Amino acid sequence: MLRNNSGYVKATKFGVPWELKYFEPYTTREAALSREYQIKKKEEPGLFREINIGCW
Repeated sequence: MLRNNSGYVKATKFGVPWELKYFEPYTTREAALSREYQIKKKEEPGLFREINIGCW
């Protein structure tokens, strides 16, 4: 998040300031990436409405 808000990440520097809206803890990187893929593929279409951040 700090890298995104500082402008260090080229892909996200134009949307600053970024704000964390939702967080799910995972014990392994593999599990976290699997969940991220699941969310981005919209396998849970109601998730964004539930956490009130909208769809991208």
